[in-house]
Amino acid sequence: YNMFDDLCLISEGQTLFCGPVDEVLGHFSAMGLPLPSRANPPEFLADMISIDYSDPVRSAECRDRISSLSNAYREKFAGTVNMSLDPNESSSKHVGHPLLSWWDQLSMLFGRSVRQVKRDTKSNMARIIPSITSALMFGMIYWRLGRDQSGIQNRLG
Repeated sequence: YNMFDDLCLISEGQTLFCGPVDEVLGHFSAMGLPLPSRANPPEFLADMISIDYSDPVRSAECRDRISSLSNAYREKFAGTVNMSLDPNESSSKHVGHPLLSWWDQLSMLFGRSVRQVKRDTKSNMARIIPSITSALMFGMIYWRLGRDQSGIQNRLG
């Protein structure tokens, strides 16, 4: 938990907090949900954003808490999100053609795929070993079978 720079808490499809880890406990404290003494922050946050389905009353309380956390986060950050998503102030220009040619895209994707396959040695061994084993087994079974009528019948079983 302490090794994270940012944290995004989502429950029931609603964003409850998204920002620096240092600010999450302050945000929850401001909402009237302070971290209890000697409590583990990740467990506390998990408890606050989850719903207890064992009891209908408790489930309704959890949903109300999640709704209020979501509304508070939305009100706090709605202005900054709306400003950053203003389509009239777009700084990027639309380019009508791709930045890389079709061939460059294909070669980059192929290279990435080759690197990914080379790095996955366990899966490669899981594919190669059965293939080699079955090739050796069938090779030993059909080794030195003649091309005459008897060999043909032996191949057919």
